[in-house]
Amino acid sequence: MQNRRCQKHHYFRLPESEEMEEITQMKHGKNPTREQKKLISKWRMDPAMWLVVKDTPDFMELVHRYSDQTRKRIPKRRDEDG
Repeated sequence: MQNRRCQKHHYFRLPESEEMEEITQMKHGKNPTREQKKLISKWRMDPAMWLVVKDTPDFMELVHRYSDQTRKRIPKRRDEDG
């Protein structure tokens, strides 16, 4: 088994820099959590149609579930009450 594993790694080739850029450009979204769904609904969008790509304290970046090309950034507004 060890010989097999060594041979496998011996033939493993890392992608060229151009290929690597193409690989890193595509991001896969994740299903929104309950809190994220509430925020998406506040912006009058259907949470079932959107996937979350990036979630930061300032904004949330979404990708459409089927078209993959439509990206939207939803700003997160913090209430002064807490």
